[in-house]
Amino acid sequence: MNKKTVLIIGSNSDIAKQTIKLIKPKYNLIKLNSKNFDLSEKNSIDFKVKDFDHLIFFSAINKIADFHKYTNQDILNHYNINFINISLFLKKIIPNLLKKKIY
Repeated sequence: MNKKTVLIIGSNSDIAKQTIKLIKPKYNLIKLNSKNFDLSEKNSIDFKVKDFDHLIFFSAINKIADFHKYTNQDILNHYNINFINISLFLKKIIPNLLKKKIY
């Protein structure tokens, strides 16, 4: 029986590392992190998506500060990384997932 493949985005986070330990024996893993898939860069969404069966998303940034101390750039960075760029990436891969009927 062939192992299914899991695409993990944000694989260096603490919770991702624990999840990887749990699922590694049962699945093939594609691990993406800020070194090989930088969501602060819009061109990251052009990453050549390999075939996978499941997606787990752990990636995000969270600058710890009082909100009124955030700069405008801090807010834009949070929004781009935590929402915009991952949304564009998902938009790109959804057609392939629908073809495989994985949802």
